[in-house]
Amino acid sequence: MALTRPSRIVDMYQSGVAVTPDDTATIATTLALWVGGSGALRVMFNGDTNPITISGVPSGLHRFAVTRVYLTGTTATSIVALR
Repeated sequence: MALTRPSRIVDMYQSGVAVTPDDTATIATTLALWVGGSGALRVMFNGDTNPITISGVPSGLHRFAVTRVYLTGTTATSIVALR
């Protein structure tokens, strides 16, 4: 009898949209952000009232639920909002 691994749902996103960092524009709450080029991210997390800067964000998938990606303080590039 062969052993099988239990199945699990892997991250499944319904849509993705390129993010243009902006100091005033709000975006629909994300499930995650894809960062193409590493750097700092200044974001507003869903439900928070003060932005935070996360330094040294590597390229890749990050499970951040955010409503804004700020222009000021963001050096990461090729950001995609995943929902």
